[in-house]
Parts: sequence; structure tokens; C-alpha cells
Amino acid sequence: MENGRVRLIEIAERDINSGRMMEKFPDTVIYADTLISVPVNYYAEVKVGDGNTVTVKSCQKKKLIKLLGGDKVGKKVSVLYVNRKKLTTMSWGIGSLPIKYDFLGGATINVGANGNFLAEIVDAGELYTAMQSENETVDITEVISIITAAFRSCASKILVEMFNEAIEPIFQTDFLVSELYRRLNERICNKKLKILPGVVFKWATVAGIRVREEDKNALLARYSGKNQSGARR
Repeated sequence: MENGRVRLIEIAERDINSGRMMEKFPDTVIYADTLISVPVNYYAEVKVGDGNTVTVKSCQKKKLIKLLGGDKVGKKVSVLYVNRKKLTTMSWGIGSLPIKYDFLGGATINVGANGNFLAEIVDAGELYTAMQSENETVDITEVISIITAAFRSCASKILVEMFNEAIEPIFQTDFLVSELYRRLNERICNKKLKILPGVVFKWATVAGIRVREEDKNALLARYSGKNQSGARR
């Protein structure tokens, strides 16, 4: 830095497995001699004001105006460094999701489900903003945590929807697993979702769905009783 001016935009080199996922460089003004360096295991998303974002690959002390254009001199720039390491398969699980049936006298069952999924960061800047991190550096555990929470929320909504549609399928485990698998992949995979900007779920699997046996038996008894009562009328 010279006279309050940032001459070089850079972050420290780290191993690709270091755990650092994203690191934001403090916003600064571009000058004709402003340089940028990007570590070999990273790329940088450079955004000028409210304009478009330019992706800068690994480089050493390149003039920023050559990458962005001379007309950007004097503009404020935001730079986010992103680890090139891709996300791997993650697991998701719903331990005990209560589902209430008002038309059966408020009968409640507890549902669990689990499986795997793969997510891809398609816009690191959007994700960083959505995370509202107070730190300039975001590590991989934070990213995985927020992505998994978003997936679990989507899966929970679909699971509740399925169980509220009809009673009979609740007792057909194979149907439930295949139906949840279908809905997850059709409804939330390969789509931009408002719940988590900057991330796309690529695919999902369902290992199992669990309903406690006592809940299942109690619900079946109430359902059978309701049907018999209706038949007697």
C-alpha cells in the first residue's frame, strides 16, 4: 500500500486442502498501476461496482486494467478468492420430523430420512453474500454446513408434502423412498434455488425413510377407525 493506495491485490498461498474455501480482499479503488496475483490453487472473482464479474485464473502481478479495461480506472473493485477444489459427495439426514394429521384427531408421526447429494458452487460471490459471514475468510466446513442445512430444509418440505398427500403410502416404504428420490431430483436438482444463491444441487439419493413402528400402528388404528365410522354412517 502506498499513500492509501493498494498497489497489489493478493492473498497468501495455501495448499488446496488447507480448508480455506473463500477469502475476500478488502474493497479497493483501481488505478492504472494496480496489480493482482492469484495463488495457483485459486481463482478470483473480480467485480467492479455493480457491474459484471470477471474470473481471473492463477497469475502473478498482472495489471488489473488489462483484465478489466482501462475505463475501469478510478472504480471500486471487489475481489473474492475461491479455492478451485470441487465439493465432494455430502450426506444429509432428517432425524425426527413431526408430521401432524388434524383430520385424524391430531395424530402425529415422527419421520426420519437420509441419503447423499452433490452440490456445485456456480457463483461464489452470491454464496459469500448469502452466508453473511463476518469474517473475510470462509472455510470449507462453514460452506458444507450451510449447503447441507439448505438441502435438509428442501428435503423436509418435500417429505412433509408427501406424507400429507395420502395415508396409505405411509405404510409402503419402497414407494416412499423412490418417490422422495424422484421429487428431490426433479424439484431441486440442477436448478437455481432462492434458499441458497450461488449453489446448485447436482443429484440426490435416498438411502431410507423411517417411521417409528408405534407411530405407524397408532396412525393405522385411527385411520381404520375413521373409515369404519364413516362406513357405518
